[in-house]
Amino acid sequence: MIHPEAQGRHNMSRTSIRVLAFAAFSGLLLAAAQSEDSAPTSPRPAEAKRPAKKAGAQSPKKKLYTVRKEPLRKLVKLQGLFEAARMHPVSVHLKEWSSLEVVSAVPHGKFVKKGERLVVFDTSKIDKTIAELQIQVRLGELAYREAQENFKALQQSLPLDREAAARNRKMAQEDLDRFLKIDLPLSRKSAEMSLKAAVNWLTYEKEELRQLEEMYKADDLTEETEEIILKRQRDTVEQAEFRVEEAKVRHDQTLHVTLPRREQSLKEKLKRQEIAFAQMEATAAIKLEKAQWDLKRQAMEQQKSQERLTKLMADRKAMEVVAPADGIVYYGQATRGRWPDVTSLESKLRPGGQVASKEVFLTVVEPRPLFVRANVPESDLDGIKAGLKSVVLPVGFPEKRLPGRVRSISRVPIASGKFEIRIEVPLDKSQDDIVPGMACTVRILAYENPNALTVPANAVFTEDTLEGRHYVYVPQQDGSAEKRFIEGRPVGERFEVRSGLREGDKILATKPEETS
Repeated sequence: MIHPEAQGRHNMSRTSIRVLAFAAFSGLLLAAAQSEDSAPTSPRPAEAKRPAKKAGAQSPKKKLYTVRKEPLRKLVKLQGLFEAARMHPVSVHLKEWSSLEVVSAVPHGKFVKKGERLVVFDTSKIDKTIAELQIQVRLGELAYREAQENFKALQQSLPLDREAAARNRKMAQEDLDRFLKIDLPLSRKSAEMSLKAAVNWLTYEKEELRQLEEMYKADDLTEETEEIILKRQRDTVEQAEFRVEEAKVRHDQTLHVTLPRREQSLKEKLKRQEIAFAQMEATAAIKLEKAQWDLKRQAMEQQKSQERLTKLMADRKAMEVVAPADGIVYYGQATRGRWPDVTSLESKLRPGGQVASKEVFLTVVEPRPLFVRANVPESDLDGIKAGLKSVVLPVGFPEKRLPGRVRSISRVPIASGKFEIRIEVPLDKSQDDIVPGMACTVRILAYENPNALTVPANAVFTEDTLEGRHYVYVPQQDGSAEKRFIEGRPVGERFEVRSGLREGDKILATKPEETS
């Protein structure tokens, strides 16, 4: 039994042989026609009598092409790359932390399972920072709660403070008024009376001493008892004299020092209480508002600390990098199927290396399904559309012929004069040796007409006008050439004629003025 693939190759070979045979046969016919047209012959008698050719008449050695039907194909060959349909770029997006120092990483090309650790980063510094910030946040919470209680107490105490300030001012005014009206006159009178009492006491004691001395002087004999009485009285007089002296000092101090100072002190106290009350009136609302803003500022600082802690904990979690799916580890990130130089990333992913936040340092690539990405030159874009069959030839395995189908074509250029095309390539287990990143050649049959009416493309000319119509030169029996407009399009080196010519017509290979 013949294998289907071998049978397919056999059929293709037979078709190719028929096409080559037909082409060779057509070539022979064309050569024969050309030799017949160009072969030199002796002029016949009738021909010798013909008049000279008109202007524009062709040379006997003119080259002609015969319009014929033949199979016409437009085969587009592209260079492409195998690309995975599902790829998972791996990066660490840090919100607060900035250092990503590598301890170890899986090697390039390793197959990993979902959840497997891909990279180990040094987390000692961020762990310490998180621990310190957790303490700071807790202390901040307690300080904020304390500030809230203090604010409540301030709200309650400010009215009391105002009442106390008003009361103190009133009491100071009352104390001054009482002093001026009652205490000051009374104190002055008391000082006068104290001095007067001391003077009177001295006077009384002196008078009593005089009387005793006169009484005891009348007696010629003084007894011991009388001496004692006189001595005691003299001491009393002396004490009274001291009391008078002391009373004078106190009197002077009271009138000139104590009372003026007390009056000054009470007036100053009243002034201070008035200032304190006015200050309380003016600053009570300010103190309350300031306390409110301080509380808000503390709350904002606490929120910032909490947000920073949350971001750091999220960063710490993000540093636990695991495989998002089963697949092969590729260093870097693919750009339109092309992978960067692995050596430049190996230096980053070795122990002690550094990677940046948001940098894609590796990609987990699911090995199946694959597709082929290629670029189509704008000149080959005509005829290529989704659904066309293709054949994919891996560069590394040239004996493989993989069937494919055009999935999509970009609507706009991806570069100057280039459009992107994607080819679906179903692969079975026997094609496990084909992996993403491999190069390949893609063959696409962009157009096929098994019975196309064709002429050589270089025998078709384009009018230098706005419309740019196509035309050929058709030889006439009198040797002249007719300029005939045709419709169609070039397909490679051939031109497919849609109208203006019929099978078997002959055309000039060059313009009449270019013939010899």
